[in-house]
Amino acid sequence: MEESENAQEWIDGFMKNVHEPTVEDFKNLARLVKDKSKRMKGLYADIASKVYAHAIHTDTDEIFKLSQGANFDEIESALTSIWHVYQQVWQMYENGRAPEMSIGKYPYIEEVVDSINRAGRAG
Repeated sequence: MEESENAQEWIDGFMKNVHEPTVEDFKNLARLVKDKSKRMKGLYADIASKVYAHAIHTDTDEIFKLSQGANFDEIESALTSIWHVYQQVWQMYENGRAPEMSIGKYPYIEEVVDSINRAGRAG
């Protein structure tokens, strides 16, 4: 209320519809990530550690060999589930909304593609 000059006009109506998060909400959200990232161990953990986190392998041939068994749809699914949970927690915190338990498409696909295209033209 201190940060909004006219909060007294809308706060009561807003608070009537606020969802109060439960432990079950967070368990359900965690389950979404767990289901979508079951296969992110083994090969994917090695790639993440050896190529990206610790840069042990910097040779493109080594990176290619290490990545051959990777399924990018699985990686995208796992990352999208994490993004979804982040968004749901933010909506519960900032807007008092109940979490949605169905994962939609990543909303910023065009921005990612555009940035990759720009980087390709610049390099």
